[in-house]
Amino acid sequence: MEKRKLADHGSAMERTLLNWSSDTNKLEGVYGSMAPKRGHGCGNGSDTRSGNGILVRVPANAASGITAGELRALDSSDFEGFLAGYPALRAFELNVQGLSPGTVLALELLGEAAPNAFYVLGRFVSDGEQSGFTPVQRFASDAAGVFSDAEPAAGPRLPGLTEPGRYALIEVPGPQALIEGITRDGNGDPLPGQRVTVFGTPWLVFSDEGGFFQILAPVGQSQVLASNPVDGNGGSVPVDVVTGDEVIEQDLTIAPIGPSVAAVSPADGGEGVPVVSPVVVSFSEAIDPLTFGLNGVQLSKAEDGARVSGSF
Repeated sequence: MEKRKLADHGSAMERTLLNWSSDTNKLEGVYGSMAPKRGHGCGNGSDTRSGNGILVRVPANAASGITAGELRALDSSDFEGFLAGYPALRAFELNVQGLSPGTVLALELLGEAAPNAFYVLGRFVSDGEQSGFTPVQRFASDAAGVFSDAEPAAGPRLPGLTEPGRYALIEVPGPQALIEGITRDGNGDPLPGQRVTVFGTPWLVFSDEGGFFQILAPVGQSQVLASNPVDGNGGSVPVDVVTGDEVIEQDLTIAPIGPSVAAVSPADGGEGVPVVSPVVVSFSEAIDPLTFGLNGVQLSKAEDGARVSGSF
């Protein structure tokens, strides 16, 4: 049996392995937080891991060009601010050089998952202003906690684990439907590089060179939003998800968005405010005073909505 070790990092409790095995025709990476158990689990005779870890496999036809690789455990708590309250079961960083284009790597969970649970593998992305996770694969567990791929065998599906990056295995409250479409400008032409999000979720994707995007939404009504990271233009559309296994085709139109009220002082509904207090309205962007109009700001009484006389 031939083994070609490409990387071996970390302590005895948190070691990372990437091994090529001619027995399994796989490049196998294992990390875990428990001591290694020898002689079972990976099928290649190397140390394997049980408990709190993951395993990544690379198909044989894609492994020949790989020159370096590393699979490293990350602290999932580092991503708490980007998860929209969803828990992350695992987090890791995958670095592989020389991976053949179009290769889909297989992810396996070492240790049992929660029974009857749903998970999404997401790749951490950021454009410097907004950060989140691009969903790349859906998983589910059965009543015994056995973890498996939940992507459909045919038809539209997420692309899977195909590139290096930082990843989190995120537990979601239920099945997630696939929404795909094209971001377009006001003339209906594809508009690439647009941010696409679903309100209340950690998902963030960027439309490709043809404007195409894929994102997930839970069962129920969700708001899908798109924005241009350059000029701030955007658009949104509601979607109704009936079942988690459906595919919804939904294009998004990017259009100019006018300024909005960012803050007011005194606060809305404030009490005990001195009558001589200045009223300050802050907007999301600079506005032309000539376009504001004489009645651009109105002050009304909270109890009956009657206007308070005066000018601004």
